Amino acid sequence: MNSKAIKKVFRETVKVAKHFNLIGGTLIAGDSTKLRAQNSKKNNFNQKKISRHLEYIENKLREYNEALAESDGDNKRIIEEEIGKQEHRKAVYKKIYTQLSESSEPQVSTSDPDSRQMITRNNITEVAYNLQTTVDAKNNLPVDYKVTNTNDSKAMGKLVLTMYIAH
Repeated sequence: MNSKAIKKVFRETVKVAKHFNLIGGTLIAGDSTKLRAQNSKKNNFNQKKISRHLEYIENKLREYNEALAESDGDNKRIIEEEIGKQEHRKAVYKKIYTQLSESSEPQVSTSDPDSRQMITRNNITEVAYNLQTTVDAKNNLPVDYKVTNTNDSKAMGKLVLTMYIAH
């Protein structure tokens, strides 16, 4: 997505609306909402979640290795396949752990990298984006917006201040 181009088109649209006197510029209202991302909670990881998964895998591997030592020929192949699956899962989580460690972010989303898990309402969390908008009162037209991946209660104030200064 080309966010700079989208922002530029939006700004030009607001200029056209001003030119046709569709924006009063005396009263604006602001609000924010969370937009769910394409990434699910299942594909969002933080240090604690990765450690929990790795611990679970280590326990499973220990169980499978003990079962392998006691198994006869028939079960051996099945247990070895399960060990292979767990080793593969372990490698995937270690790769995500490395990705998280190398970034400055507290979490990583695998299918929508810019999205973050955040509180949406009543302590319910979703992997989402935070969208703040300001709307002109004259015709209820949006005049500015900002999309972030954080719960930022101060972003709206900055947005409204920018609108105030622009007029």
